[in-house]
Amino acid sequence: MKNFFFILLFSFFSIQLFAQPKEGQWVIGTMFNSFNNNINSFFESSTNFGYTQIDNDSKLFAINLAPNISKMITDKWMLSGDLIISNLSGKDIKYTGVGLGGSTRYYLKLKKFSPYLTFGTGYQIHSIKFFDSRNSKSFVIKAGIGGSYFINENASIDAVLHYVRVNNNSSFIRDNSNNVSNIGFNFGFSIFFGGKK
Repeated sequence: MKNFFFILLFSFFSIQLFAQPKEGQWVIGTMFNSFNNNINSFFESSTNFGYTQIDNDSKLFAINLAPNISKMITDKWMLSGDLIISNLSGKDIKYTGVGLGGSTRYYLKLKKFSPYLTFGTGYQIHSIKFFDSRNSKSFVIKAGIGGSYFINENASIDAVLHYVRVNNNSSFIRDNSNNVSNIGFNFGFSIFFGGKK
């Protein structure tokens, strides 16, 4: 009986240790924004809840949702579509944004911890009420390096360090800049299902 329990336990942990993405699998997930707490973070595709600092005196409550759905094209290559929904509110300010994006992820090796390279683009439309009302658009390009830690055969915890370039026409961005660059860190999760057996 003891041997049977030992074999069962070993089999369970073997599945946990060697789970990998497979060609044809679908993936759903999101990334969370960690320490990029300025207004420019709203032009990235990440999920974020909390307060955003826009100048020395103003903190606004922020909700940013960025679910994504992906497909494993090969065992190492993932293509993703992103939906970005943003809302920021405070005294005299109301911001909403909706965007669509696409990205790719390439796993360098497939192990329990799997590093990857990523590249993505996105397009967002923004509505801003700040004493008056105005609309704007932005185009985002980002590239980075990250890693996925597979906690079981169907789920991973993900982290990525990326460079983000934003081109926009909004005077709401600090310094009235039309082009903003950031280096950001995001973390999140992915759930894998379907695919080849």
